[in-house]
Amino acid sequence: MSHSLVIALLIYSIVWFGIVWNFVKKGKIAIKYGIVWFGAALAIFFVSVLPGFMTMITNFFGFKAMSNLIIAFLITLLMTITLILTIIVTTQKKQIKLLIQEFSLLKSELEDHLERKE
Repeated sequence: MSHSLVIALLIYSIVWFGIVWNFVKKGKIAIKYGIVWFGAALAIFFVSVLPGFMTMITNFFGFKAMSNLIIAFLITLLMTITLILTIIVTTQKKQIKLLIQEFSLLKSELEDHLERKE
């Protein structure tokens, strides 16, 4: 791996970690979502710190250039993050639906109770 690529990945991962840290600190991202992004920054950091390991993986998978492996790695990482966030959104959608149903039942019971009082 070229020194410029290692330096670029190091800078990228550190800057990304800083951005996510700032968002979590300001409350713009919940910690549980921030962990996903911290993991991504950490993965990119390890890729840049362990170039020998990346060379071994490049040769094992038959990539012609390590940059192609890095791009494939980043695409896989983004797809994983997208999948995790999709799972989170789906879970929240189910929770919101349940909350709306419970609220509707309580509202109906309250209206029935108020009608009987009158």
